[in-house]
Amino acid sequence: MSINWHPKNRSRCFGRGPTASFSISRRLAAALIILAAALAAPAFVAASDAPSELFIAVNDNPRAVTVTRDGAYAYVANFNSDNLSVIDLDGYAKVKDVPAGDGPTALAVASDNSFLAVANFYSNDVWLIDPDADTVESKIATGAGPTALALSPDDRRLYAADTMGKSVSVIDTEARESVATIALDGHPHGLAVSPAGDRLFVTIPEAGGIIVIDLTTNQVQNTINIGGFPRAIAIPPDGARIYVADYEQGRLVAIDLETLDITGEYQVGAAPAAVAVSDDGSTVYTLNRSDNTLSVINLTGDSVSNYAVGDRPNGMAVVPGGEIVLVASGGLNKVQALSPGSAMPVTAPRPQPVPPPAPAALPASKEVPAAPKPAPVPAAVEDDAKEPLEIGAKDVTWSDTESSPGEPAPEAPQGDRLNISRLVSPLERDVKPAGVGEITLGPAVALIVNEDSRDVSILDLRTNRIVSSFALTDRAEGIAVDPEGRYIYLTRRYDNSLLVFETRTGDVLRRISVGAYPRAIAVHPSGRLVFVANDEDATVSAIKMPGAKIAKTIKVGGGPIALAISPDGRRLFSVNRHSGTVSVIDTKSLQTVSTFDSGTAPEAIALSPDGSRIYIADAIADKIYAISADSGSMTAAPAGDRPQGLTVSPDGDTLYCVNFLSQTLTSVDAHTLGATGEIYVGGGPSAVAMSPDGGSIYVANRFDNTVSVISADTFEVVDIIDVGRGPAKMVIHASPEGDARP
Repeated sequence: MSINWHPKNRSRCFGRGPTASFSISRRLAAALIILAAALAAPAFVAASDAPSELFIAVNDNPRAVTVTRDGAYAYVANFNSDNLSVIDLDGYAKVKDVPAGDGPTALAVASDNSFLAVANFYSNDVWLIDPDADTVESKIATGAGPTALALSPDDRRLYAADTMGKSVSVIDTEARESVATIALDGHPHGLAVSPAGDRLFVTIPEAGGIIVIDLTTNQVQNTINIGGFPRAIAIPPDGARIYVADYEQGRLVAIDLETLDITGEYQVGAAPAAVAVSDDGSTVYTLNRSDNTLSVINLTGDSVSNYAVGDRPNGMAVVPGGEIVLVASGGLNKVQALSPGSAMPVTAPRPQPVPPPAPAALPASKEVPAAPKPAPVPAAVEDDAKEPLEIGAKDVTWSDTESSPGEPAPEAPQGDRLNISRLVSPLERDVKPAGVGEITLGPAVALIVNEDSRDVSILDLRTNRIVSSFALTDRAEGIAVDPEGRYIYLTRRYDNSLLVFETRTGDVLRRISVGAYPRAIAVHPSGRLVFVANDEDATVSAIKMPGAKIAKTIKVGGGPIALAISPDGRRLFSVNRHSGTVSVIDTKSLQTVSTFDSGTAPEAIALSPDGSRIYIADAIADKIYAISADSGSMTAAPAGDRPQGLTVSPDGDTLYCVNFLSQTLTSVDAHTLGATGEIYVGGGPSAVAMSPDGGSIYVANRFDNTVSVISADTFEVVDIIDVGRGPAKMVIHASPEGDARP
């Protein structure tokens, strides 16, 4: 059975606009398409059995989906790809991708479609995007790890749940700035604003409760203890009830909005991670991660039906009209368009979750009796002096040609050493262990971390060709090579570790437990000290080599994201994004000796060849700073849109800056900070480095999966090299003896 549908009277090709003339026929046609597919399929038992018409391919690990208020377009946040996929709901097809921040995980759209808000988990910010042009209008810093967004009824306030920062950020959407931060005692996850706009409801999963915030004062007004592990929350249009999904007990809890009493409970699928309500308030949906189902709760008939969806469902949205539900499937990298009324419910019995003991009590004035529950057990922390864990070759796969894109996706960081995987849905997938062979670096190479395909490409700078690659079993963040080329260092931010590769054998010699969410790596010129920036801990780990033991953990500013060592090796500079500072560390005493201001959201660092000047790229203010390494005095100059990486020419005269959203490389006079040129390099330039002789500049383009080669003499792109998926970090290694191995 097939249906051919030709939309008529389209009033919008892209962006906002009136849609009343075709919105009803669109929803009807979509429902008919899905109904026809459902009738052609014998059953919705597993995602693999579902007809292909129901699935729309997006990018890596879609985490959230939202629909414009006119029902014309859907936006999908792709967590691993750092972008958004745009789906035209006329034909249910993806039409384009839009850049986002680091780890987009939540979306919200204004009632008049005037802006789309994107919360970025790892870059700790919210972007406001114009849906007409799909351009970024503003980038607003939030607390650490935003995972949910909620708009006030008039769209003038946007609230972000800073899960890792234990706070809620309050954003003025007209002024395009954060105006308040509401500190909390727990990790917020779900947000919902009352229809009157006077109260914000915040789920605190580990406490088994909901905090009620008075939005006139931004103070906690009340608390509701429901037990279990409440995560997602929604309020229907009529505002009579609050619906909360209990992740542990597999239930949907209904709460009276005025009395804050529990009025009902519904058993749904296992591990409900998202909840949504139909336009008319008659139906509530929960998306259940553990059994890959969508539960449909008919409030009129007081019934629950479960429908199979794609693997690892992360988020959902109801298309206006209520006939279609869009489900983001992280396991398939697709969005499923499902019409529950046309699908066949899952009838196989499922084991019912065992209710856990009740939470640590909130200071609530509205309390619902529940059985006691122990506090979350912190994850084990390795002692700094403990012998590093030796592992075999199971963490990497070596190949002499470019490796295939990998499937594994990251796991959420541990934050305060709490089991945050329960707060942020687990993102890890199984991987196959494999062996590794010798890693020949050669006299001059660039090592490129491809975050999405989980591999490292090795580029020969003499020929500008990829000579080899090795695949990882997890997503790497930082990369460095010791001066003699004996070891390659990689940080893995999802298990808080530093991997040490021996290039002679290709073996992983050590996996060293460092701080939470390790990012950048810097190697001392002697090769005897390796430094790792730990974002969540606000520390730098100093590791002695070749013994691979932690010598000291050094406290720095908030959110260390980049490191650089002075040419004489005496000072280490840590760029701290959250505190807007640079910490100066004495590499002999391993102590912080001074701290300099460095803008709003410093992202990258480069040093002058003599070490007298520090150059900083500010990703929020869109500026470049030059800071005296001795006094900390600072001068500023404008940069492109979201400057992401810096490098300095060997003679110290020219600074090069890649601009992620502008998709450009800017050349800057390093002495005056005046721009001397700007060229297009590729989609999402994320890293930049220069050849040792200063003749070529290399730019990693995350969205194009390429490295652009630019002549320093002509300032033109002279070559484009294909690499793995999502090249995000790059380091250049040159062996003075012509061979990187001892």
